[in-house]
Amino acid sequence: MKLISHVLMIIIAITSIPLFAIGQIKHISSEAQDNQKSYFVDMLALALQKSESKYGQFQLKAVDASMGEQRQLKSVNDGTLDVIWTMTSIEREKQALPIRIPLLKGLLGYRVFVIRKEQQHIFANITDTSELKKLTAVQGFGWPDYDILKANDFTVVDSQWYSTIYKSLSRGFYDYFPRSIIEVWSEMDFYDASLLTVDQKHLVIYPTAIYFFVGLNQTQLAKQIENGLLLAIKDGSFQRLLTNYPTHKQTFNSDNIKSRIKHFLHNPLLPEKTPIQNPDLWFEPIPEELH
Repeated sequence: MKLISHVLMIIIAITSIPLFAIGQIKHISSEAQDNQKSYFVDMLALALQKSESKYGQFQLKAVDASMGEQRQLKSVNDGTLDVIWTMTSIEREKQALPIRIPLLKGLLGYRVFVIRKEQQHIFANITDTSELKKLTAVQGFGWPDYDILKANDFTVVDSQWYSTIYKSLSRGFYDYFPRSIIEVWSEMDFYDASLLTVDQKHLVIYPTAIYFFVGLNQTQLAKQIENGLLLAIKDGSFQRLLTNYPTHKQTFNSDNIKSRIKHFLHNPLLPEKTPIQNPDLWFEPIPEELH
C-alpha cells in the first residue's frame, strides 16, 4: 500500500510540472528575414521571462529556415516550430491558436507607401482615396493585406516572391508597395532600395494586429506567453521595447502619422474576438465605423 502511495505521489509531482517549464521553444530565425523581425524574438523572450516564475524556465531555439507565412502556420501544428508571429485573420485563427495581444499595438495596419523616387510628384498631387485606387499596389502572396485592399476596391496584385518585390517595384512593375509605418524603415535599409523612397503624404489605416500564434493544441504555451505579455504591459516593459527598438525609433520620433492624409479602410478579415475595445492594447482608439 505504501509503495502504491509513493508511486502516486511521484506521478502527481511529474504531471504537475508545466509542459514548457524546462525545454526549448522553437521559433523561426530572425536572420532568415530582416532586421526588424528580431523585435518579435525579443518580445517573445520578454514575455517568457515575465512568466518564468509561474511557468518555469525556458530556452529559445532559432530554426534557421526560410518559410512563407502559410508554411509557418502549418509548422506550429507539426512541431517544426512552437511559436510564430503573423498578422491575424479569420482563416489564420482557424489554422493556429492566437495569443490576442497586438505585438505592434495595431501599427501593422498603418500603411505608408514605398514608391519610385521619380513618381513622388504623382502621389504628392493625390488628395482623395479614389485616386489611389487607380494606381497599382503590390502585396505578398497569401497576405491578408491583399484581400483587405481588394475588398476596399483598390487595384492590387500579389507576388509570390517577397524578397524581390522591392526590385520589381524599382523596375516599374507596380506603382507602390504599402508597408507598415513601423517596419518600412528597416526594410528600406535591408533591401536594395536606392531608386525608391517612402511617400510622405499618405497613410492608409485599417484595424489589424500581428499576434504570436502557437499550435492548436498548445494551450499551455499560449497561456504562458499571454501571461508574460500582460505582465509586460502592466509594468511598462512592453511599451519600452516597442518604442525604443532601434528600427522603430523613426516612427515614434517623427510626425510620420500626424502630418499625413489618412485613408481609413474596412477590414473584412478581422476576427470577432479581436480585443478592439481594450485601449491598453492599441496605439490609438480604433474608429467606431471600422469595428
